[in-house]
Amino acid sequence: MTRASPRTRHLVQAGTWLIATFVLVVLVRGVDVSRVWAVSQDVRGGWLALAVASNLLVLPLWAQQWRALMPPSSPVAPRRMLSIVAQLSFFANTVPVSGPVSAVVMLSREPGVTSAAALSGLALEQVTEGVVKLSILVVTAQLLPLPDWMHRAVFGLAAAVALLTIAIVAAALHHERINAIVGQREIRSPLDRFLALVARWSRDLESLRRPSRFALALLCCTGSKGVEALAMVAVQHAFGLTLPLSTTMLAFGAMILGTIAPVSPANLGIYEGAVVAAYRHSGIPPELALAVAVVQHACLLLGTAAVGYVVFSVNRVAGARA
Repeated sequence: MTRASPRTRHLVQAGTWLIATFVLVVLVRGVDVSRVWAVSQDVRGGWLALAVASNLLVLPLWAQQWRALMPPSSPVAPRRMLSIVAQLSFFANTVPVSGPVSAVVMLSREPGVTSAAALSGLALEQVTEGVVKLSILVVTAQLLPLPDWMHRAVFGLAAAVALLTIAIVAAALHHERINAIVGQREIRSPLDRFLALVARWSRDLESLRRPSRFALALLCCTGSKGVEALAMVAVQHAFGLTLPLSTTMLAFGAMILGTIAPVSPANLGIYEGAVVAAYRHSGIPPELALAVAVVQHACLLLGTAAVGYVVFSVNRVAGARA
């Protein structure tokens, strides 16, 4: 295969940046900026700054989570992984369901990282996210009664997480047997190549066979959810609300369930709807619940997706100048 010329690569980079910028503008236009601005006049700016700062911590924790889950044979430097996850946050918030694909593509381009290693990291990242999110919901259910729709969604999430975890654990523990079986086949067809990829993928699930690395990933994932919940509390205080922990956990759990399946760009509308439903269930007036949900989402996007956009743009400019 022939490599693309520098001019072609620069055009592709410029094109992707223009497309990403266009999508970002569309997202901003989809938000009622005047309402957000009006609400912001009545809130305490210091608490909002704390909310954005808390959400900023999501990115380094997420980066360390990914580094712990990647096989030791395919390490990624901390600074480089932080750049990757920042851009992943932007991609996932602009084009729904693009996050996993972008993660595999970006990681597999790193020196020493194979496609199988990137896929193994993605699989384990999904497991850790599922386990931590399910744990949060179980704790929330112990604190107060959940709405009916959340009960049904929790059962569905539990089944999905259990099936995914069992399949990946089985592949990780029996990787030698899988490789031995697949190694006896000659690569003659696309199916043979797929099976060879599965064998390499199961071998690269090494972090699951090392309890300390997987525990670190779970700890980082829990930490990222913790700082995100702290940001929600900061926004509540910005509106003069002092809510019990159970109410915050309910709103956070509703947000988790509402945004599991990316339906709209940046989960606009979905995020707000889930959080408003939780706050209304706790007795908060609808107007106040909507205002808090909108500002919470804005602080989250400022601390994650907006940073990712800046990193993505800087990388595109640097690539064009190189």
